[in-house]
Amino acid sequence: VGMAAGKRGSEDPAIAKMLCLHIPALHPPSFTELELEVPALVQISALVGVGLLYQASGQRLMTEVMLGEIARPPTNELLGCRESYSVAAGIALGLVSLGRGSDPGLADLFIEDKLGSYMHGRAP
Repeated sequence: VGMAAGKRGSEDPAIAKMLCLHIPALHPPSFTELELEVPALVQISALVGVGLLYQASGQRLMTEVMLGEIARPPTNELLGCRESYSVAAGIALGLVSLGRGSDPGLADLFIEDKLGSYMHGRAP
């Protein structure tokens, strides 16, 4: 998180690779979860780090991933801190999309509608 805060908004590729290694949703399909077990608190910290690193960029991939991670079904490793994981993904989504409310490149994601559905306990 500290390195991402130091390079806030820069999208630095080296730090991005390090953070993405700790977020299973950003692993390539060929990467098995058995190869690397990442503790839940590290995953949560990596989510916030991604938000800081991509702050106000409106980067589509990160926006899509964070939006999906908010509603990610709990896994065994995340059962005890599911709410923390969702809040961290929400903070990261907010940071990535900061100032991008009218960005036409993100309009087809229907972010507001999905977040509203999540608040009411419905899947979008």
